[in-house]
Amino acid sequence: MIGIRERNQSVAVRGAFQALPVQIIRHEVIAPNVVTLSLAQPGTRQAPGPYHPGQFITLVFPGNSGNIYRSYSLCGDGNPRHPWEITVKRVPGGLVSNYLHDSLSPGMILHALPPRGAFILPPSLRPEQTFVFVAVGSGITPISGFLRAIAALPPGSRPKVQLHYASRSWQDIIYRNEIFGLNWLRQKHYLRTEGPRMTPQQIVANAYPLPPDAQWYICGPEAFTFQLNQALLSTGVPENFIHFEIFADQSRKRLTTADSQTVVGHIAIKETGATIDVCGQETLLEALERHGYQPEFGCRSGSCGTCQLRVLHGQVQNPGTKFLTTSELRSGTVLACIARPQGNIAIESGGIPPRGTAVIGRSVTKKRAAQKYRLRVAAAVAVGIMTLGLWQLTDHNVSAASSSSTTTSATPMPTTSPATATPAGTGTTPSAAATPAPAPTQVIAPPPSTSTSSS
Repeated sequence: MIGIRERNQSVAVRGAFQALPVQIIRHEVIAPNVVTLSLAQPGTRQAPGPYHPGQFITLVFPGNSGNIYRSYSLCGDGNPRHPWEITVKRVPGGLVSNYLHDSLSPGMILHALPPRGAFILPPSLRPEQTFVFVAVGSGITPISGFLRAIAALPPGSRPKVQLHYASRSWQDIIYRNEIFGLNWLRQKHYLRTEGPRMTPQQIVANAYPLPPDAQWYICGPEAFTFQLNQALLSTGVPENFIHFEIFADQSRKRLTTADSQTVVGHIAIKETGATIDVCGQETLLEALERHGYQPEFGCRSGSCGTCQLRVLHGQVQNPGTKFLTTSELRSGTVLACIARPQGNIAIESGGIPPRGTAVIGRSVTKKRAAQKYRLRVAAAVAVGIMTLGLWQLTDHNVSAASSSSTTTSATPMPTTSPATATPAGTGTTPSAAATPAPAPTQVIAPPPSTSTSSS
């Protein structure tokens, strides 16, 4: 079995060139088989880096046979003065989720790639806007960041918001008391223990009437998400008003010894003029990394779009048809983390080449990608400045108190905090053991699934 090496407190993971050290300052079970981790810049209680609500980080673990990667949504409101927060549901037999539940404690050091992802709210929020959030099980994690960010706004400045949330039972609702304390939120809960499972048709029927410019944000299993997406398109919702994040299986089966040693093709890299081999069942990303290249990546499961590379000729299996546009596919764009070369192929670039490898020339596509990246960074900085300015204009004493950590004798950094975080302005302290009052909610139906995909 591939294991996680118990040495990541002091030794940086090998090959993860962008990984940041992050320190656990809180590790707490908040619901059955659900744990919340607060991660800070080592020696502080601040976020290790800026982020937008809804983005994700990728944790990197040193494994016995190379790095192990798992991506988790950030649950905070985007305030850089507070730690990152992730919430992880235990997956039976899952290597990483069980490690995060059973083997971590405050004070330990992990490594994480910087926040990524385009599943974020618009840069400005106004009272005339309408948002419909849909979550299944732990799909509430990125949406909880949206709710916290909106809760931090003055009451008269908040947009109109609905939440449709599917869970197994009342006890399994993640951030239960926190969500129930949001009296400005119109929410409907679909419980498996209360009736038939939630369907896209039910959500559409319960959400309307809506203004034509209502924005939809969906986080759930792949099949359900695409069904709801199609249902919304069929009712006339514009495609650019539908945003979704998908649970994806991050625990891809490891290659057998025979597969890992059998060369099934070659990859010619135009940018460096090099040709590398690819072994059976290897993805394009894995083959490049094995030869020392460092292509960009995020989720490593085909759902974030960070690892796009361009194939000049040759065929790949599973290029990313569900996530790429028709024009991107026609141009040869593939998602390197899930695309598997079939025979010999040629690609434009393999990312940062191994040390000492000459670069023949940067392609036009590469230059455009770099320009697009710089524009995105500039936009993110601008949004961050606007968010910080808005934060300074609001009363956030409650929010600040909610993001601190629990004191424990095993923690080398003394900290204090309530059991679970409470969004600004709610005045509610969540407790996993508390029985919620049904008044602010309506039970409709159950979820198609409540398990996370990451192991």
